[in-house]
Amino acid sequence: MEVMRRAVGALRGCRVLVVDMTHGGVALSEELLRRGCEVTCLDVHGTLSDEDVERLKLQGLRVAKREDEVLDVGEFDVIAVQHAPRSLKLFSKALEEGVPVITHARAVGIILSEEKRDVKVVEVTGTNGKTTTVSMVAKAALDYGLRVLVHDSLSTKFMSEGGVELLASGLSITPANVLKAWRISEERGLRPDMCVFEVSLGGTGAADVGVVTGILENYPVSYMVNAFNSKLQMALNMDGRGVLVLNGDDHYTRRFLHVFRGTSNVYGFEGGVQVRGEVLSRGLKSGLSVKGVIDGLRGVSGGVLSCEFSFNLKPQLFGKYQALNALAALTTLLSLGFDVEHACSSISS
Repeated sequence: MEVMRRAVGALRGCRVLVVDMTHGGVALSEELLRRGCEVTCLDVHGTLSDEDVERLKLQGLRVAKREDEVLDVGEFDVIAVQHAPRSLKLFSKALEEGVPVITHARAVGIILSEEKRDVKVVEVTGTNGKTTTVSMVAKAALDYGLRVLVHDSLSTKFMSEGGVELLASGLSITPANVLKAWRISEERGLRPDMCVFEVSLGGTGAADVGVVTGILENYPVSYMVNAFNSKLQMALNMDGRGVLVLNGDDHYTRRFLHVFRGTSNVYGFEGGVQVRGEVLSRGLKSGLSVKGVIDGLRGVSGGVLSCEFSFNLKPQLFGKYQALNALAALTTLLSLGFDVEHACSSISS
């Protein structure tokens, strides 16, 4: 009866163990507290100071510094983890006792999906090119007259026709900080038309368009094992109504389309993609000149686009990878419904 009484919605009014206070766990715990959850924070990496612990306790959060303090996993309804060794006993006990274990990213996606309402969300992940792609997409949206909330590895800012307002600097791109950026803009009374988020470990599932720029190095990643499995969350967490944008020149990333239940738009210089580019010329002074063909690209609204395109990149954006970043931005913008001419013009400028 108690379980039935407590089950009042996804991550609402439930008992949650948040593992890892180093990589956004504090921000996620505070959000869960706002939703009426009973939250226990496991500081598995020993990041929190005594002052931090006292502050969190005053907010109503329970804080554990050692795993043996939370091994009675049956007292939790959900466990949310970011970086932690899979060898922790609490994970095997959770499996035995039927306690769901989700990532911080998935928890963020559940919350943001409820809160965003009609705001379009773009999430960009990958091991390279994320910040450049975010910048290009945000600039094009701004050029189109939209108000844009941007969170990337450089800063958190609100962009509008009135200018650029810096909201925060120094926030990492761990998934939970997506919610932190959203909350900061909300507290300042800023209402975006679009959000463009750079996310370090896959996607949260709240995106209308999720972008994976590639996996150049499949490095180890604690609980998620490696970069590939982390970035795969973009495909696994996203709603089938969204669009997945993938780097088709990257063999890791191309495989994501086989496990995504929605529409995928693939870009690259090789064949078998919806947005195929070709570098016509390059020079240290003149930059890159790129042209290409769009073949059967499907947008979030359901339309299908086939046409040619061309754009120029300034000299500071030099080389094949920057051209790939531009193709990622172009594919993202077209997936959102921007027209080709506007998107190419914005990328060129």
